[in-house]
Amino acid sequence: MDSHVHLVISAHNDEECEEEFVRLSKESHEIVVGTRPKDWARILDIHKTNSSLMTGLITGSVGLHPWFVLETLVGNSNGTWLATLQSLLEQNLTLQVGEIGLDKIWSPPEHLKIQYRYEDQVQVFRQQLTLAGNLKRRVSVHCVKAHTQMLDILSNEPNKSSPPLIYLHSWSGSSEITRQFLKSRVLKKRLYFGVSASVNLRGILAFSYDNHADCSKCLTRTYCWHMVDNDTKPLTNSESSQSMRLWKNHQGEIESHPWRASKKWEKFCTMIRLVPPQRLLLESDMPGFKGNLQARKESIDLIAFVVSDSLNVEVQDLLKMCKSNLERFQKPIL
Repeated sequence: MDSHVHLVISAHNDEECEEEFVRLSKESHEIVVGTRPKDWARILDIHKTNSSLMTGLITGSVGLHPWFVLETLVGNSNGTWLATLQSLLEQNLTLQVGEIGLDKIWSPPEHLKIQYRYEDQVQVFRQQLTLAGNLKRRVSVHCVKAHTQMLDILSNEPNKSSPPLIYLHSWSGSSEITRQFLKSRVLKKRLYFGVSASVNLRGILAFSYDNHADCSKCLTRTYCWHMVDNDTKPLTNSESSQSMRLWKNHQGEIESHPWRASKKWEKFCTMIRLVPPQRLLLESDMPGFKGNLQARKESIDLIAFVVSDSLNVEVQDLLKMCKSNLERFQKPIL
């Protein structure tokens, strides 16, 4: 189960990654997101393959991510990207829209800075939102430091052109802005909130990408999690293997809850407890791993442990509930 998978990135072995993903994820529920036009064909291939080869449900999602708006507009001055996106969606009725959104802290590469306007992000987001609404497609939304503006846009979208379901992935809003989203009469029944270790545990935990297979008590085997000291910089990769605070016994159970020591723990708890249980999703959101199943599973396990602790529920009960939520979100709206 993973409600936000980044699979396709520019690399010489993308095709091998795709084959590995299809082989290992065949019994899982996943949403695989594309972020720019050159991703979309491969996402569509995976989406189509699902119907013939897989016993689970892997849903493809195509969209223009705010990080890639500028490079796409510069390379598509005639606006063909939007027509291409619309054509893909019209020809594939269960394909969803995403990852789309707003990111106020993203900075363009040096050679494109003179051409960058945040307003282009907003326009592209609105265009995709309207397209998704008109075609009755669910959307996966990225939002960084633009929560109030996002709320205003989503709340004031004309009903006919508003998406039927909206997934706020790796949700980073404060408890107050979360309340405002949930109070919105037009939004509250359509919202889903996702959390990930890679985004939502920043400032609480950090991790290295080293393979610590020799660490017999590591909670994760693909990468190593450790505490972030609020008064110092995060530890280096070599230091992190010496500083593991997350352990498991032979039954795989966490023996301690080190995340509770973080100053950000209570803020996370307050926010996550506001989210209606039936609208909570878990995700990996790890583009650097190209869809690697083991890394994603370990990331999901970790965020599940932390969320279950904050909600005072059993981990397995939380996983079962979130899987059911994802299945419900994935159902086509025709």
